[in-house]
Amino acid sequence: MITNLLPYIYGIGNLALGVFLFLVAFKIYNLKFKDEERKVKIESILNKYSILIRLFSIYLILNGSYDLIVRDTNRYRIVNENNKWTEEDREGMIKACLIGADENTKKYPKFMQEYSESTTDKIMKAMTRVHYMELSKKPKEEQLKEYMPLINEDLKLLRHRIDSVENLNKQQ
Repeated sequence: MITNLLPYIYGIGNLALGVFLFLVAFKIYNLKFKDEERKVKIESILNKYSILIRLFSIYLILNGSYDLIVRDTNRYRIVNENNKWTEEDREGMIKACLIGADENTKKYPKFMQEYSESTTDKIMKAMTRVHYMELSKKPKEEQLKEYMPLINEDLKLLRHRIDSVENLNKQQ
């Protein structure tokens, strides 16, 4: 999805523009002009708005850096009412996850509850509600391709915890 790339796109754009304006506003880099008329016009604008341009360049540098460091994909999402997750959605997803793992839910209820909550939260953060609903209509293989990068760590932790308990039971 392109929305996952927006922090990189805006971050690089803001950072590059901010650095350029910073260099020009603080006269570290001198612009080159084709004719004298443009040079006079641009220099008068730079002199007139120098403080504003300097502040704006610093803002752009900080904003671009923030986008590249934090990479919050939800920052640039346009949210409408159909895209908003509700607490009922969360509870339904957790319940569906627990029902889907029926055998493990009976054997390891605490582990499965924690796993279901964690994976649900990650899915809800990474996807819009509409995207999730569209994805749920697709075959399981396609769903797994999108879910696995999100839930892989939790799945490994769950398997490790279950294996640890089973190994303890075997030793006894």
